[in-house]
Amino acid sequence: MLFFTPHCNVSNKNTNRLQHMKESLKNSDLVGLGMSNCCAIEIIDDKYRLLTEDASNYNIESYGIKTYWKNNNYIEKYIDKSDKFKSLADLLIKN
Repeated sequence: MLFFTPHCNVSNKNTNRLQHMKESLKNSDLVGLGMSNCCAIEIIDDKYRLLTEDASNYNIESYGIKTYWKNNNYIEKYIDKSDKFKSLADLLIKN
């Protein structure tokens, strides 16, 4: 299973999406995927790749992030922006 957060870099006075993802994953075995503005994930069969756009006009860098809890530690890893397809199974495991 997966916890997906689009526009994860968006925060306002009521919501911090990255913090919400962290708290939501705390007591679960789920892996969280967050996509910033100007970033999407393309999944075909058992492969994926990130699709990113230049987001400099928004003063951000587009990114994808993989998050999960392991041994009571919160892990955040940026997802490789390569345009080559990679194994979806590798993305969805806690490693």
